[in-house]
Amino acid sequence: MAIAKPQISAEAQQQLRRFFEETPSVSKLLTTLRSRRVGLGYKIETGEEETHPVTGRVMKQERGPLEFKSSEAVVPLSETEQALLCWAGIGPNGMVNWDIAIHGGFHELAWLSGRTAASPGNSFATDLIVINDHGVSLYNPGLEREKRVEIEGPEDYWKVINWFESGTQKISDSRPDIDWSVRAPGAPHATLFGPYQYNVNRPGTGWLIPITDMGWLYFSVLLNLFDVWHLFPLDDATQQPAGVGQWVREGQLEMPVPISSLERFLFQVETYPAGSMVQNIRLAAEAMGLGAWIFCGFFDDILMGAYPDIAKGFGFKCEPLNPKAPAAMGALKIFGLEGVKEGTYVPSPRYKNGDRCWKRSTGMGQRWRTMILTGFLPTAVHSSQMSYVKSPRILPCTSQTGRSKQPSHMSTTALTGTGNARSITTPWSATLEWSYITLIPPSTKSTTVRAASQRRPEST
Repeated sequence: MAIAKPQISAEAQQQLRRFFEETPSVSKLLTTLRSRRVGLGYKIETGEEETHPVTGRVMKQERGPLEFKSSEAVVPLSETEQALLCWAGIGPNGMVNWDIAIHGGFHELAWLSGRTAASPGNSFATDLIVINDHGVSLYNPGLEREKRVEIEGPEDYWKVINWFESGTQKISDSRPDIDWSVRAPGAPHATLFGPYQYNVNRPGTGWLIPITDMGWLYFSVLLNLFDVWHLFPLDDATQQPAGVGQWVREGQLEMPVPISSLERFLFQVETYPAGSMVQNIRLAAEAMGLGAWIFCGFFDDILMGAYPDIAKGFGFKCEPLNPKAPAAMGALKIFGLEGVKEGTYVPSPRYKNGDRCWKRSTGMGQRWRTMILTGFLPTAVHSSQMSYVKSPRILPCTSQTGRSKQPSHMSTTALTGTGNARSITTPWSATLEWSYITLIPPSTKSTTVRAASQRRPEST
């Protein structure tokens, strides 16, 4: 079906054209990629006390030799810039090449729709949180595609704006109550959002966060393990087949895999999409003349709202801590927001037991869905409702900075963008988790903090 074409301003059309036609090649961009951490309107280690304009908390960073305070105002990213960054990270780009042997895992792909970042089994388990002065939203441009290559020329550039406008769902009308000074009661010096993020969540900045449902792919993976891998889950405690003993024989299920290893594997493969998205966004930012800063080192469960006594965050629904969890990192399950972003686990608000999870995944009219593509015959696509029938035990995720962080039960990755301070942030993690990128205008000279942060970016 044809996608309705919205009205787009001449300025937005010019920004789109410049992005697709006048930006440097990837090979050239790779030579100039740098972390650019201080933007217009930012300050670092000034020793001055200030009140965070969003949260009202008092902040003070110790004075140091890199003391700098920008005299410029933060310039927010335009809607077109945000739309381009979101599209680069996780936007539609046509149809996948389903070039997998029938007897080599063909059925693992969940959807024919393609995205700019790859995911295991084409799971679409990761979406993008967008934080700006208008509040918090979720970017998920959906499954509809018009053709195999979605953007072939100028006649298709408008789709980037359309996907941003139609594929973004509001979560909150205000920014989260998060800043550099967030602390837990009784631990006034223990930083929860990292010592590096002094300028995080300031007015005028944008913050983009990949967020993943870590259990979404579980059911599909099990089918593949049984069918073409001939592996089966082994109960760690009993060292016995986990409910599949009657099929353990040559030619069917031949080799055991401990459940703990299987769940570690699932956690690991679903962190790759977030990393791909972050790199895509970083390249797009560089192409538009914006700097990028990737970082992590903060407690994403606090941002999602698991500890409201510290910060309300996104206000996601969280389960009580599970005292039977074999590891502390698996005790917390974050469900998310119903109808917006939901974690897949049992029992949960969505799946009260394993039977409901199984029926939702394999039948009840949801087993097959049809995607209509203009110029193509309707194609049967396996339902996306992959899920898991037990809560995973997740290990800490290590970010690019090398710091290990503890995931919760949905995972997110964050990206921040400030207009002239052009800052993007992108986090990495697990069950809903994040990574950070900061966008600032790149300097053509050998960079110093001062020179890079005072220079205004060219319009994209």
